[in-house]
Amino acid sequence: MKLSSPGIAVLLAMGARLGHASPNATAAVGGRDEQAIAAALAQLADDKSVRVADEKARPKAAALMTEGVAQLTAKNFDQALANFLEAYATFPSPKILLNIGSTLRDMGRRADAANTYQRYLADPGPTPNRVAEVSVLLDQLDAALTILILRVSPADSEISIDGGPYITVATTFLTRVRPGLHTIRVRKTGRADAEVTVNGFAGERKNLDVVVPEIPVGDAAPAPVVVQTNTPEPLQPTGSTTILLIGGYKRDSVNGWLVSGTAYQGGEQGAQGYARRVRKGYGGAVVAAVVPADPFAGEVVEVIEPGPDPIGIGVSVLTRLDLINGGAAASVGIAYPLGRHVELDGNVLISNNYGGLLGARYRVWTNQIRPFVAVGVPLFYAGKTFVGGHVGAGVEFAINGHLSAMGSVGYEHFFNANATVIGNYFLPVLGVVGRL
Repeated sequence: MKLSSPGIAVLLAMGARLGHASPNATAAVGGRDEQAIAAALAQLADDKSVRVADEKARPKAAALMTEGVAQLTAKNFDQALANFLEAYATFPSPKILLNIGSTLRDMGRRADAANTYQRYLADPGPTPNRVAEVSVLLDQLDAALTILILRVSPADSEISIDGGPYITVATTFLTRVRPGLHTIRVRKTGRADAEVTVNGFAGERKNLDVVVPEIPVGDAAPAPVVVQTNTPEPLQPTGSTTILLIGGYKRDSVNGWLVSGTAYQGGEQGAQGYARRVRKGYGGAVVAAVVPADPFAGEVVEVIEPGPDPIGIGVSVLTRLDLINGGAAASVGIAYPLGRHVELDGNVLISNNYGGLLGARYRVWTNQIRPFVAVGVPLFYAGKTFVGGHVGAGVEFAINGHLSAMGSVGYEHFFNANATVIGNYFLPVLGVVGRL
């Protein structure tokens, strides 16, 4: 996988590929890759790691992503980005962030792409192999960007970069910007507003301590914002730049995801929220996402959780022990379930007489441990046919979906017993059941 290659790519539906083909190779998004995109979208909508209050969010996000891929194929980058951002706001799966980051790279917005990849890495959902890939890609982008780490004083001051929205910062604001001059505005209720200009270079990691000035007394001129570039306690490298930054400032930091400048409109949740809107150019009109028709409009959606796997038909091999009379017999039978609780049972007894047992079991529980009660009609032939009744109780332990161990204790009484045939039996039974 070539992480650094630019372009629009085939499996944007989940960011399944971080490196893309050329922007001119739009045919790759259709035809042979349509099934792959459909499968990726289905997996996105089935991402159970993302919790949503409304289950309609899953198919809606998939529909938004489908439209986004179509807009990207047509090179309508702003519209595609608007759809991907709306999909993430609807269903915040970290996989969608890869699509957003890749699209921003295609648009030449490397700082925004890098901040998006940073947000992806901060999410607990990504797999380790994907984290490693994105970390390498982010380090490559960082080599051409300026990383701003702004510490504010007093705490909970507000910062705006390049005319972007004011963001409340507990202690630390972290973002990537293009190299060059940038205007930082700071404010705090009860203090004077101020601004400072900073100059960043490619590959520079710039640490700034920003102090919001107090309101001047009388006719005194406003005190300038105090900026110190020294870092009291430099962070120790722990791997990639990504891990270094997040690991060092995780608790009270604000990740500047699409908040610098006026290219985006933030949501009510601020810098840490999911919602972002794309502006046409810088400071232009907001680009609305193309929202496909809701397939569930006017319908009541009932989410049905899949039930447990059915209990299959089985073949039993059992040993019956006659503790009263010191005898034993083996049996081979068929277990035919009627649902998960009731099962019909037929066994052929193997001993010095021909016999069998027809009965039924009722399972109290139906998971791995399955206690049951049983009734049946035993019969055997010894000069004539003897018929009785059987009651018992036991437990079946499902080793897996196809093999169970079973044990029970039963009592049998033969109604037409005589001087040569015993009428009552106390029968422990042990055996196994193999199921389809």
